[in-house]
Formats: sequence, structure tokens, C-alpha cells
Amino acid sequence: MSNKLHNSNLQADRAAQALACAMRSGTLYRLEFFHWTICLLLLIDCGLMYLEPPVLLGRGMRESATLRVYRGCKLNRNHKMAKHLPAKLGKEPLIDAIFELRFSGSTPASVILPGLLFSNLSGEKKIESLPASQLPKTIRDGDPNLRFAPLSRLDWEGYFVNIGDQNVSVSSKYPYQGWDNFKSAIIKVMDVLSASSIINGIERYSMKYVDLLPATDDRQKVSLINFDVSIANHKLTEEPFQLRIEIPRDGLINAVQVISSAQAVLHNGKIMEGLIVDVDSFAAQGGISIQKVMEDFGKKLDAIHSTNKSIFFDCLKPETIESLDPVYE
Repeated sequence: MSNKLHNSNLQADRAAQALACAMRSGTLYRLEFFHWTICLLLLIDCGLMYLEPPVLLGRGMRESATLRVYRGCKLNRNHKMAKHLPAKLGKEPLIDAIFELRFSGSTPASVILPGLLFSNLSGEKKIESLPASQLPKTIRDGDPNLRFAPLSRLDWEGYFVNIGDQNVSVSSKYPYQGWDNFKSAIIKVMDVLSASSIINGIERYSMKYVDLLPATDDRQKVSLINFDVSIANHKLTEEPFQLRIEIPRDGLINAVQVISSAQAVLHNGKIMEGLIVDVDSFAAQGGISIQKVMEDFGKKLDAIHSTNKSIFFDCLKPETIESLDPVYE
């Protein structure tokens, strides 16, 4: 009896060591052992694993199964992996965050909204005209690249509110002050728009986050991203690249763009170089009223932010995430 207990303890120790090792590396391990019951209790109690393929448990049975252990993941009640994203990153790569609303109206918004927003938003602020405002409206309307170009900008505390004829955007100044603050600023701007009478219908709203991962070597840049690209019988390993793809998820269209070599000039004039990961998530609204969009709008913002965030982390390899010093809650 003591020998059986001793063997069980050895197997449990073996499982615990493998679990710790897998958590550190995020890699895949294959474990073989006799006493599945003891080992499974140990691992499932941690809430950090699942087995594939499923195995039958029984006294004295020897089975082999693949044990996947993912750092930051837990089992849900249906025994599926529920990914737990970092609450924040110690080495924050975020350089830009933008919320945009596109709409139709009888009057160009650029004529009325700057003054309306200036009057209704509290805090220090100033208005400036942007270069696109010098172009005739007929030219802007005829060029798809200029149709939603901002014509004026409201510099408002930690944010910029950009105003075009058919769109308004709120962008965070660098450094990013966190989702709660950004969400609050968006809602304040939306409340002003909702109280106005110039918007006939909402076409879409979107959330865009742009991250820059510092890197100089092309091979290193390729290794940061969770992808495997081959074209014309050539596998991408160390070449410059630019990739764009639209991913449908959670009822949203998420345009993901990865650029291996980019230079960013921040609002404060700082210049940064590296690899860009740009995730733009948008929800089409089909011309419904702004009052309808504002129903439970805080929850809608949380939902689009959550989807955008999950796609960003899905773009990165586990070791890339670890290099950014993730903090989990």
C-alpha cells in the first residue's frame, strides 16, 4: 500500500512539474502516467488545463493524452478554454486609440458641431482648422479618401475630437489613460451629439487601436506575430511585409493590418519605429437613429473594446505577450 502511495505521489509531482514548465513556456507537452485520477485532480484544481483527446479513467489504466496548458486561461463550465486577457501591459505598446461615429445629416456637421461641442464639454479646450477644410466641399464629396476627412479639431484635455461633414471621432492623446477614462470621454461627446438635431441616421461606429512593437531586425518582426505566411512557394521568414485582413467576430467586422516597418510620429512629437498592429473594429448600424444607438451604449462600447482587445492579443505569439510584461487580474 505504501508503494502505491509513493508511486502516486511521484506521478502527481511529475504532473505538477510539467504544469509549471508548460505555464512558463506556453508550449505543448505530452504526459504519460498511470494514476490519472490523482493527476487530473491536481491539474483541474488549478483551472488551467484541458485534455485532448478525451481519455477514459480507470484504476490501473495507462493512457496517453495531450495536455495543453495556457498561461492566463481557465476552464469554463462547458470545459472549453475561456481566454483571460491581460488587464494591462507593463511595457505598453499602444500609440493611438480612436472611436469614430459616421452618420448622415441634412447639414454638414463641420459647420455646427465644433461650436456645440466647445460649449457643452467642460474643461480646457481649443478649436483648430485642419488642412482638409481648405478644399471645396464638392472635391471632398467626390473623393472617397476625403469624404470622412476631419475638417476641424477640438483639443480637449487628454483627447482630440475630430469633426468632419459626416463623422466625429474621439482620439486619446499619448500616453493612453486607460479604457475607463477613454470610455467616459466618448460617452460625453456622444451625449452632446444625441442632444443635437443635425444627425438623421447612424451608419456605423468603430473602435481602432494602433500598437507599435519596437523591433529593428526583420526576422525578429516576423517572429512577434501569430501567423504563418507562404506565397508563391515562399515562406515569410525575414522579409518586410504588409498584411491586411478583415475578420468577422462577435457581430463586428475587424480590419487587422500588420506592417513590419513603420515610423510613427506621436501627438507630442515623439518618433517611434517598429512593427505596427492596427485593429479597427466597426459595427454597421444601417441608418438607425442616434437615440437607438445610445440605448445601453456603455455596454456596446465595452463589447467592441473587448473584441478589439482579444483580436490584438490573438495576433501576438505567447512569448511576445510575455515580453510586454502582462498583468492579469
